[in-house]
Amino acid sequence: MMKLRRKKKNKHPFKKSELIFNIISLLLLISVGLYYEIRCYKAYDKQFNTEELSKGTLGEVVTSKMRITTNGKGLYKDDTGYFFKGNVANNYVKFGNRLFRIIRVLDDGSVKVISDDVNASFMNGEDDYLTGNVKTFLNKTDNNPLIRDHSGVYYDTIPYPDKFIKMTKYTIDKIGAKSIETGEEEYKDYVTTLSISDYTKAGGKNSYLNINKYFYVLGTNDTDKFLYVDEEGTVNGISSTESYGVRAVMTFKKNTNITGGNGDMNTPYVIKQGKNTNYVGGYVRLGNDMWKVFSDNNSRLKLVYNGYIKENNQFVSMEFSDESNVFNVLDYGSVARYLNTDFYYSRTYNKLLLDEYQFIGELTYDNKYKYKNIFTEKYISKVGLLNIFDYNNTSILDDYYLVNSNDADTLYVYHNNGSIEEASFTDARYLVPVITINKQSINRGSGLEDDPYMV
Repeated sequence: MMKLRRKKKNKHPFKKSELIFNIISLLLLISVGLYYEIRCYKAYDKQFNTEELSKGTLGEVVTSKMRITTNGKGLYKDDTGYFFKGNVANNYVKFGNRLFRIIRVLDDGSVKVISDDVNASFMNGEDDYLTGNVKTFLNKTDNNPLIRDHSGVYYDTIPYPDKFIKMTKYTIDKIGAKSIETGEEEYKDYVTTLSISDYTKAGGKNSYLNINKYFYVLGTNDTDKFLYVDEEGTVNGISSTESYGVRAVMTFKKNTNITGGNGDMNTPYVIKQGKNTNYVGGYVRLGNDMWKVFSDNNSRLKLVYNGYIKENNQFVSMEFSDESNVFNVLDYGSVARYLNTDFYYSRTYNKLLLDEYQFIGELTYDNKYKYKNIFTEKYISKVGLLNIFDYNNTSILDDYYLVNSNDADTLYVYHNNGSIEEASFTDARYLVPVITINKQSINRGSGLEDDPYMV
């Protein structure tokens, strides 16, 4: 049988000169494409100030990249550095899982910031800042042994403070009808609260510092009353029987670097922490529940429920008790009993919960609302409630019971506008429980709401 041979097609390979031309043309096209891609990226970056503002220390970024103004809102220059004035929206900083606002950049490059929200609400107990509850809550103290271990609640939430913050200097200034008189003595602490001078210089009620909540302001009026700002942003002298929110002020060291951001609320400057972090402010997923860390102490994490307790898709609102304002698991029908029976046993993770002290001491007018008083009585349970001096990072929640009482008939109820209400123990309020777990039980997750810590 004859085999048919296929006729070979003639091949026409490129000439050497043509091959070189094609390669050069291809490289040129790639180069042009890369050139315009880089230009587009730089134009986008310049518009949104991301890459450029992500390099250097926080102070350098703010002062070198922002335009200095002399009118309207923005960044101003004075004899001690730079400060923000008006309703600016580009001075946000993220550190330790929480937001701050930049108040000023000092001449040495250090940066003074204030917490973007209130961190607790309570009575100061004194007309004076130096001897009142606000200073004790913010800073560690070596004074009264009863409160020594419980002072500096806010300071203890700061991750590795010795690496990031320095002492903040302040005076107790007096506000008059037309001017502010600088205090004669200068003090310094790692954490303080907003001064009347900084509040006024920023524009007061017409500035970013007015958050439409009640909060203390460091200074006095003409009758030597400690000050607070109301929901409208007006400065007033405190009443010793009223509570106001506490906002923390601290100063980052001049060598504090950032990893990104442009200062907006959604893209704040982010402090470079590396491994110098703690769990405070991080989210924790346990079973079907989300919790938030409010205390990271040695091997224990205290968590607050991220919302109100729900049953059958309804928020639980109940009387504290029908007998007493004291937190007591043996009080049948009480909040304490419900939390440590119904709530506790309905959780698949209840074996992880540790025994924890609930500091249930009274805070009353008769004992001058002194910080030490809530620690004179304590109760051990698996599930509890926030006490009045706990660091509170539940700013979206409102109208829920705290564990402390005022007198024989009333307890304190927290409101997210910076105020505390007294309520009868037979009033129905929402429940926001707290628990304690072993830190070592967490084995994955980053602590973000969409990637919570897991056990």
